[in-house]
Amino acid sequence: MPHPPIGQVISSISKSDLSEQERAGLLLMREEEKLAHDVYVKLSEKWPLRPLQNIPRGEQMHMDAMKALLDRYGIQDPIDEKPLGEFSTADMQKLYDQLVAQGEQSIADAVEVGLLIEELDIADLNRLMQQADNEDIKVVYQNLTKGSRNHLRMFWRQLGRYNGSYTPQHLAQSEFDRIARSEPERGQLITDPNFQF
Repeated sequence: MPHPPIGQVISSISKSDLSEQERAGLLLMREEEKLAHDVYVKLSEKWPLRPLQNIPRGEQMHMDAMKALLDRYGIQDPIDEKPLGEFSTADMQKLYDQLVAQGEQSIADAVEVGLLIEELDIADLNRLMQQADNEDIKVVYQNLTKGSRNHLRMFWRQLGRYNGSYTPQHLAQSEFDRIARSEPERGQLITDPNFQF
């Protein structure tokens, strides 16, 4: 049975007023998902690494889910028509440039960049879920977090192969290890806004 598109899931949830924190979170995650997508596409041009080739499709789905929320709440898309590697905020542009430069140093560096991006995504999504009241937003964040946990696991499996090392910068070591060493999460979309991993 095919998974229902995330847009179908959120459209079945009543829309509520948007707080300023929620609005800022939507804008941040739209750009952060583009960051992940664009860094991986750029690094895949240099390194024949499976996660770099496969994960951008997942990141595109994450970007589309965030775009669906922006459209639902009538918020202007900060990355509308922006080409690969271009962002609307100086901080995101600087981070993109730094991550690409680091990831181009070696294939092990590219793996470590992947881990950093997915860890940052998870940490930011966890924080934003705590701030959000709207169930449609929380359901999207739940599914983006699940996807990022799976992406982190993919990069983690590559780390030893290339003699890389990684120390978490955004998650506690125990939380990072719990995700990295657990089995991939498969199955249906998460529809519970209060799901606990």
